[in-house]
Amino acid sequence: MDEDEVLKKLQFLTVRTGLRVATSVIIAAGLMLASTAPVGAVGIEEYFSFSTSVTFSSTTVQEGQTFYVTVTVQAICNKTLPVAPTEAFTSGRVIARHDASGAMVILNPSYSVSISPVPYRQGETIAASQIAPLRFPPGSPAGSYTVTGELVEAKVKVLGIPLDIKDYLPQSQVLGSVTYGSGVASGGISGEFGGWGVASPPAPKLPPGTTDISKSVSANGTFTETVVTKSENGKASLTFKKGTKGLTGEGNPTAQISIIETSVSANWTGKLEAVGQRYDLGPDGAVFDTPVALTISYDEAEVPDGVPEKNLTIAFWDNQTSQWVVPSNPVLDTEANTITASISHFTVFAITADTSPTVFTVSNLSIVPGEVDAGRSVLISAVISNKGGLSGSHEVVMEVDGNAILSKKITLAGGEKTTVMSVIQRSQAGVYTVNVGNLSGKITVRVPPLPDPSPPAAVLTPPSFSVSNLSVFPRKAVAGRNVTVSVVLANTGQLEGSHRLVLEIDAAPVASQELTLAGGASKEVIFTISKDDAGTYAINIGGLSDNFSVEPLAMPSQRGTNWGVIRGFVAGGLALILIGSILLKRRRGL
Repeated sequence: MDEDEVLKKLQFLTVRTGLRVATSVIIAAGLMLASTAPVGAVGIEEYFSFSTSVTFSSTTVQEGQTFYVTVTVQAICNKTLPVAPTEAFTSGRVIARHDASGAMVILNPSYSVSISPVPYRQGETIAASQIAPLRFPPGSPAGSYTVTGELVEAKVKVLGIPLDIKDYLPQSQVLGSVTYGSGVASGGISGEFGGWGVASPPAPKLPPGTTDISKSVSANGTFTETVVTKSENGKASLTFKKGTKGLTGEGNPTAQISIIETSVSANWTGKLEAVGQRYDLGPDGAVFDTPVALTISYDEAEVPDGVPEKNLTIAFWDNQTSQWVVPSNPVLDTEANTITASISHFTVFAITADTSPTVFTVSNLSIVPGEVDAGRSVLISAVISNKGGLSGSHEVVMEVDGNAILSKKITLAGGEKTTVMSVIQRSQAGVYTVNVGNLSGKITVRVPPLPDPSPPAAVLTPPSFSVSNLSVFPRKAVAGRNVTVSVVLANTGQLEGSHRLVLEIDAAPVASQELTLAGGASKEVIFTISKDDAGTYAINIGGLSDNFSVEPLAMPSQRGTNWGVIRGFVAGGLALILIGSILLKRRRGL
């Protein structure tokens, strides 16, 4: 069926503007591609059950006041669709007609509704909420207004074909009424809205998983404080840092943030599979100038068998490519069972796991060295990788000329790799073929060249000792005093050896020393001797001779007593005593 036939069948649709329009359109389009029956016979309600509500944040509006309309819809698939649609999109504007004068004013020039992925299997559900900010332009006349939604654009994508269906849908729909102006009493919303339950509470209750952030956002969309919003089940949260600027797809400040739990299965053909709950972040199309932290918790029991916990990640559904995409650098905390990612736009997010089957590959075959002498070792290694997502085992066989030198069973988690290696030697020259998996290489073994004839080793001469430089000091000594005798002993050979020197005096040995010297080394040898008897002594040491003499020790001479001197000292002493006595008497006489 071509696009024209699809569009012709869409003219039988009778649906409403808003989220239900988008949902019904994509369902009908999917059914039409599988059936030639008129769309009127499709029976949308046979396939889907709807729960829908519309609320205004205020029904009495003052000049300059911004108020909001919130449309929330939940669709439950009662019966699996024959063909799976992938995406639906509508955009429009909100206008108000002055009931008394008929004057028209624009409350919101552009808003959009997007649904992707789409529930198409029995039991799947989707819940979406669209918030549109509204404001009366300055100079609008006071009074009661009827608020209407006008359709601007409507498209649906089925089997990758985007279909423009705007001309086949109602172009407008009354939403309700509000009262504009100062000093007027609050009124209710009136008007039929396709059977949707319409309420107008002063402070409307937000849908589950939706957080009002209007008090934390400035007029240009900048967060004035750090804000954390959570899903209804508390397992998903968004953290907006102070200073972050966020705008809706229409360029308006974000007033509400939603994290809606959904069981929708995306129609993907990639290798990632969602683990646990999926979360639709809203408003649709919202973007942020600073990354927002999205944290999702998981239950270990939900991790598919064979998937290592460390391989879990966060991913978002890309409507353009129809597959899960992993953002940059998500952080996994296996202790807290959470994953956090920095995101800058809103769509469907989930924790995902690679559940593709195990695929083992062999790479980086290495043979070192490639050429070797016979009998020398060669190291063979290769990298074994599991390119799949699930854990698995693989038998690795390493062969040389068809003979297995290694057979090993390897178990790897998804995405892991390891290196296998073996060392071999071959004594026969030749070229050997190495095979590991689908890779092969060569080893060249050569006969080592004969060693070059080398000259015979030099014969070292044995040790040989010589004595020189005989010295005697002093040559004349006093009896009992030391005499030093020294010589230089040298090993004139090339090998190490020992030699004993003997000191002889008058041909009789009196002392000896044994020394060990390396080839070519020399050392001074010292002897110390003494003699008590006067005389001349002959020295001989190592064939060298000399002599020294010894004189007797001199004694003090015996002289007579000098009595004259003694008499002189005595006479002098007596004279001094006599003179002293005379002087003493004279002093007393005075």
